[in-house]
Amino acid sequence: MVIGDGLYLNEKIFKLLESHHKKAIAVLKEDRRQLFQEANSLSLLAEPVVYREGKTDYRVWEHTISGCWEGYGKDVRVIVSEETTKKRVHSKDGKSWEDTEEVAN
Repeated sequence: MVIGDGLYLNEKIFKLLESHHKKAIAVLKEDRRQLFQEANSLSLLAEPVVYREGKTDYRVWEHTISGCWEGYGKDVRVIVSEETTKKRVHSKDGKSWEDTEEVAN
């Protein structure tokens, strides 16, 4: 198993790892725009797995995508996640508290 950032999301590296019977995990960045857009579009059509850990709510989608990664030619498993963390912060007037949500994809 090899884990890498978007720098390693390269078909040559994936094919090399596959030839050695290894799997890879990579962070999907927007430079693989078609794959990125397909994963986000599929997430609109499917229900996510939802769970909570501490003050953070997670919504997670899993997709198998074909034909969106030119040069690789194989199905790609993509995980899309959204994290929402609730926080209490001072209000702008400094006299009270406000509940806010921080969302990260």
